[in-house]
Amino acid sequence: MKKIFLTLIVSILGLTHVTSFAQQKSSLHAHVHGQAQLQLAIDQSQAVMSFSSPLDNFLGFERAPKDEAEQDKVKQLLQQLQNPLLWIELSPTAQCQAGQIELDSPVLTGKQKSNEEKKHGDLRFDVELQCKNPQHLRSLKAKLLQQYKGIHRLKVEVVHAGGQHAKTLHADEINMTW
Repeated sequence: MKKIFLTLIVSILGLTHVTSFAQQKSSLHAHVHGQAQLQLAIDQSQAVMSFSSPLDNFLGFERAPKDEAEQDKVKQLLQQLQNPLLWIELSPTAQCQAGQIELDSPVLTGKQKSNEEKKHGDLRFDVELQCKNPQHLRSLKAKLLQQYKGIHRLKVEVVHAGGQHAKTLHADEINMTW
């Protein structure tokens, strides 16, 4: 999935801008409670969405679940991840559907390796989007800002053939147009 994402970025921006975008992408892994990051790369034939957030924003904790109630929260979150387009609504005229989702969250998958992962769990995923009309992909609505009160700010970056756009969204302003 990351290979597809980078290929898409290269095709959109050309090689001269890849380094700066790669540096921006590395900021996806900053761990700040109350904040989440979303990047959307759009090409003529496909789109890829990358998302990152501390798990605390969704669950109220970011370590392995300790009891049945916490296990239920994790199960519910994993279920909701089956269709991230319920969290991030894209331009209806683009007619996008979520394709393959690549989840990178050691706490959710039970594959924590380091002590840092055990203390500061993140939710990260990439999703391929199948859009019938990707050229109509011109807006998004970040519904997750109203669904999850732990997320106060969503930093959004969009890259497409026409340029780059960035905006910080919050519960009172969940829409972005480019």
